Amino acid sequence: MNALGSDHHIAQVNASATPPADDIYGGATSPESYNFLRGLGLDEPLLMLEGRASFSLGTHFRRWRPGQTWHQCHHAPFPTIDGTPLIHHLTRSRTPLSEVLISAQAALAGRFAHPPADPANPLALAEYGYQFDPLDWVRLLDARIETTRVERLKAETITVQSQVAGRTVLALDDDIALEADLIIDATGPARTVISQTGSHFIADRTVNARISRQAATQIGQPGRVIEASEEGWTLKVFPQETELSLAITSPAEPNETLKGFDVELGRVSEAWQGNCIAIGHAAWTIEPLTPAPMMLLQRDIERLLELIPTTAEANTERREYNRRFRDDVDHAGLFHEALLRQEGAMNSAYWKSAACGEPSEKLARKLRQYGHRGIVPRYDLEPFNNEDWIILLEGLGKTPQDYDRQADRLPEAETQNQLRQMKATIDNLIPRMPPHHIYVAKLKQYLEKKRHV
Repeated sequence: MNALGSDHHIAQVNASATPPADDIYGGATSPESYNFLRGLGLDEPLLMLEGRASFSLGTHFRRWRPGQTWHQCHHAPFPTIDGTPLIHHLTRSRTPLSEVLISAQAALAGRFAHPPADPANPLALAEYGYQFDPLDWVRLLDARIETTRVERLKAETITVQSQVAGRTVLALDDDIALEADLIIDATGPARTVISQTGSHFIADRTVNARISRQAATQIGQPGRVIEASEEGWTLKVFPQETELSLAITSPAEPNETLKGFDVELGRVSEAWQGNCIAIGHAAWTIEPLTPAPMMLLQRDIERLLELIPTTAEANTERREYNRRFRDDVDHAGLFHEALLRQEGAMNSAYWKSAACGEPSEKLARKLRQYGHRGIVPRYDLEPFNNEDWIILLEGLGKTPQDYDRQADRLPEAETQNQLRQMKATIDNLIPRMPPHHIYVAKLKQYLEKKRHV
């Protein structure tokens, strides 16, 4: 807002018909959200004291497949041993990856502390995001907008009144015309504006989402929990004072009644069409198996700010925006495809639908290379990093057949000794970390005291 200057006017139109889809953002952010949220005026003290947020070291996948339980943790780049990536030493010694991941072990123990600046401390390798209730963050953002020059309009209906030379004009409640140089469609799966501009929705499949909230007297784990079932899967999120539960299943069959609402997964063909740009669920919808929904929303906003047009003709910016939009959604989809397209999946409508269609060649290439010798091919600006992929593939039981022979420069006994030391250091540190709920309580006391100094 400030970067645009005083000669720009911004209006926000709130439509009462927007569906309750914010919960399918998944209630968790990735570590990359820290500076982004601060840029929105949502720094950590505010999120803890007024936003009822808690910390997230990742997502614990419980009984995802028979014998598959692991913590998909956030972690800094893995260390090397004698100049060779850690994964090759682990493969050579047949040591489980999770044993030497500080963030995974802390999450499994229900403990949390901020990573220190000292790189010699093993906790410095841990990374974290936040767990949150979308209702709380909507409230915080609403309060933030009230302090700006944004004009806030209410409308029962929003329709496209006209389109001339790629320029969309809106009609509010059928009688108020709203013309703008740039329209941002953030209406969620309703896609109120972008759907009327010529950009069509490319549907993948449809799922049913059921959300529940219950009061919690104590904060739960420092990370989400996902558990698979015959019908689909259930997500639990543990912000302050509340436990959120989201069940994802296949849609209701004819003559069957399901609570919740159906969500069509997929993306629009063009997120920027004419003078309209769709962001978030107005541009794509992806299951919250990971923090991908919040990661993609952040990328949408950052991409928009980077490419916001400065002239009436914005073809160059529009082409680049749409190219990166498609890549981001497709590459996030690869990670989820790896989760969903697995042998041993349950034989039900949800799991059959999740694994239908032709597998992605990009994913097949990753699986081949990693399965051969522990290499993860990377694509342009992927949202998930190398560590994310290795933790995922190891969690799914994809152990490399071979390793980089440079690891043989170090005697195997020395490799085993260094790995044992890494594990022992983590095992000794974890019990000294406070439980998640105690850490948050103490942090809030400190922040309150600091606020009133």
